[in-house]
Amino acid sequence: TLYQDNIVTSKDRKIIQDFRSLGHQFGIATGRHLHSILTEIDKYEIEIDFVIGNNGAAILDASRKELYLAQIDKMIVNQVFDYVVNNLSTEFYFFAVNNGYHYGQKSFVEIGAFDSGDRITLDQAFNSEIICAMFGQLLPDRNGVEIANHVNTVFKGLVQAVPNGEFIDVVLPNDNKAMA
Repeated sequence: TLYQDNIVTSKDRKIIQDFRSLGHQFGIATGRHLHSILTEIDKYEIEIDFVIGNNGAAILDASRKELYLAQIDKMIVNQVFDYVVNNLSTEFYFFAVNNGYHYGQKSFVEIGAFDSGDRITLDQAFNSEIICAMFGQLLPDRNGVEIANHVNTVFKGLVQAVPNGEFIDVVLPNDNKAMA
């Protein structure tokens, strides 16, 4: 993890620079959506050759040209979203729909809810041309592995839920950081 204790150190940036000067490519692979990670890359002036966001559901090259942006069928998005709202709302602060760059969320509990500053309305998110991922922030003491396994059982083969710390990320079955 590059970003620790709310900072990317100058030492880490120097190591990246040295690594790239030897002819190697450096990229960042994260569960974060693109706007969120690109903001941090710009803030810390990190030189990159590629970015993998949304747990492999979005890939950009060094010039930020889209190489891949997953597209989950909107009917499946609606089914997963409705299922979480109707059956798992007691597990989450919120559940969100992500177009790769921004997200719209359905809040269940306002206190403590995540906001990375690039939220759009839920209607805007659902009306996006592409929905590449969904995610939600878990309430304290919830078991992310159990919740992800539950979603994976209900939607087997349609989407893949992955525990990610205090979050659950939902992407297409073959989208992950390693495949990206």
